[in-house]
Amino acid sequence: GWRNLWTGISGVSNNALAVISLDGVKYIYTVVGGWVHEANSINGWRNLNSGISGVSPDALAAISFNGVKIIYTVVGGMVHEAASNNGWRNLNSNVRGTAVSATTISGVKVLYTV
Repeated sequence: GWRNLWTGISGVSNNALAVISLDGVKYIYTVVGGWVHEANSINGWRNLNSGISGVSPDALAAISFNGVKIIYTVVGGMVHEAASNNGWRNLNSNVRGTAVSATTISGVKVLYTV
């Protein structure tokens, strides 16, 4: 157990990392130069730009919700939500924060911020 395996993903923020599993695929989200990137276990861990830009390099969370990949970022002190089923448009949640964590509880998306 607990072997530290190299993914080959480089050039990422020291503070922004989020992971999820969906349909047996492991996904890693990172921030590179203000852009959110996604790498996964079925694409050889290629770190691909999601198109989400202008985000804090210190705040990132991800969840899988009803088969959808959802990413939470912070832009200008506000938490934003982007989803794989909306073309990764980073939409303002109107929740203030400098950091974000996310989970689901009983079918509801829950955000924790500071």
